[in-house]
Amino acid sequence: MKNALNLVDVTLQYPDGDGTLKALDAVNVKLAPGSFCPLSGRPVRASPPFWPSPPRLSGPPRALW
Repeated sequence: MKNALNLVDVTLQYPDGDGTLKALDAVNVKLAPGSFCPLSGRPVRASPPFWPSPPRLSGPPRALW
């Protein structure tokens, strides 16, 4: 069976002073069709057609719970 979503070796880094903070380090995710997987994050509002440049982050994401 094919996956509905397949993420391979995903790494997410944020600037942290003179270095970087790794929020994700080589994460793999496979999601089968019909599976349920809640995702959360900050809402982003973009003006058409697209952002002129990526929005700046004020820091690493905060837990919602």
